Amino acid sequence: MRDSINNLGFRVAIAPGTLVAFTAAPMDPQQFPTPIINGTWIDRRGFDSLTFCFAVTGMGLSTGDPTKAGFLNFVLHDAISPDYSDAALVAETDQIVSGWVNADGNLAAKVGYLGDKKFVRLSLVPSTVQGATKSSVAVIATLGNATALPVL
Repeated sequence: MRDSINNLGFRVAIAPGTLVAFTAAPMDPQQFPTPIINGTWIDRRGFDSLTFCFAVTGMGLSTGDPTKAGFLNFVLHDAISPDYSDAALVAETDQIVSGWVNADGNLAAKVGYLGDKKFVRLSLVPSTVQGATKSSVAVIATLGNATALPVL
């Protein structure tokens, strides 16, 4: 078996924390102007692929997808400019969403970015559904296909 430690880069997109209550979450998160938890802008320089990896605990779901259950929604923005002045929502055709994996009530999922912009940010929109605000979440950005190895 080969390791991938020298081939991947990792960045904290959203630091671990507890979701905050919100009074009027929209049905369509793509139309929501100000997500509750804005992630860190991830610089893709030196990498040709990006995947956001979610870890969610305490949601109380024994099965299923928390986004479909209304517990949690996300939006992706991308930009070319380092000041993010040209930031825009990422088209659904430029993202791949995996199914959620459930292990004893702890959920994991991943969202792949297919676009070509240099900067990408994932933001979370917690729901008003009971249980969503007692959950903890963390998101790690995994950068792959490095243009120079080893990745430090």
